Amino acid sequence: MTLAKYGTVAEAFPSVDQEHLESLTEIYLRPEVNAGMTDFEVKRLPASSNNKLFAIQSSGPDFTQRAVAKFYGARDDPTRADHTFREANALTFLQSQEIYNVPGILAQDISRGVVVMTFVDGQAKDAARYTEDDISKVVDFILQLQSFGPDAAVGMRSVPLRRSFIDTPTYAQERLHKSANASAHLPEALRQYLHDNGVFNQYQAFEEEIILGIAERNPWRIDDADLRLSANDAGAHNVLFAADGPYFIDFEHFGWNDPIFDMANMLAHNSMLDLPPELCSHAIEQYEKQTALPEAAIQRLRPSIALCHLEWAARCIETLTPAKLRSRRFANGNFDPEAYTQAQIGYLERHLGYLAACVGG
Repeated sequence: MTLAKYGTVAEAFPSVDQEHLESLTEIYLRPEVNAGMTDFEVKRLPASSNNKLFAIQSSGPDFTQRAVAKFYGARDDPTRADHTFREANALTFLQSQEIYNVPGILAQDISRGVVVMTFVDGQAKDAARYTEDDISKVVDFILQLQSFGPDAAVGMRSVPLRRSFIDTPTYAQERLHKSANASAHLPEALRQYLHDNGVFNQYQAFEEEIILGIAERNPWRIDDADLRLSANDAGAHNVLFAADGPYFIDFEHFGWNDPIFDMANMLAHNSMLDLPPELCSHAIEQYEKQTALPEAAIQRLRPSIALCHLEWAARCIETLTPAKLRSRRFANGNFDPEAYTQAQIGYLERHLGYLAACVGG
């Protein structure tokens, strides 16, 4: 069966290639799977991440259904299977727990690196435009995920640890080492920028001041029983505001983590995106009042925010390597590497600024 027999491909993004269409046909776009379907349309969506997105509208005599297909990286991307597995498991589990402000899962194929999910008719909002109600609902969702420990989410035990602050000094040093290695693959102008601005010296100073000092005062040891489910990427770009409230998307990093990480990472990421300081303070106050975590864990929140700024600063460097830029081109045929590079340098400078404020404070 060929797609041309009963479907159309919109011309808005002509790079809807045959490989992806064949995958969609096999797992979703056929009457045996999508019951009653007589026609469909596929459109390539613009993407700002490393993944390809397609909007799908399928229809039959009595229904019209909208969906989104997400392909996780190119065929040779070593993270593709892991990201697909995490997203598929996350959406399946959350729906089973009657958490419906996430997309529903319609089809999946781990080997092909694709998940098809229900379409969310909403828009992301710039963190700078968040209201107190917006940030409160994001905190509510993080707290909801945090309620699932290993005993409450037995079906998710096969999902591995995503990130952890369990051994904080080692974690920070690994990030620095990885970024230093990444810099060797950067264009000469970027390497010169990092050298002229003493970026790695700054990073190392922040690591020693913030991270090693914290570890000495408050050992960062966490038992497996203390781990919690985490989205691990609840930034503003992954929250769609619809008529019936916010929906949370993008669970390819979903997994077990230090229970503080989701909150700390969300605040560090959104601060980079100009979340108003008073909303950051409101979110911390709400979280500290409502979380069921013990006091020792709560005390790690503010230093964890600094640790996340440290990680994001390192990531800004890593995202500019040729391999990472190729991933962006995979997702977006109109990708502008020069504009992207300038944006990442701006984010790097912001994170270093936040870290300087943490040290100064």
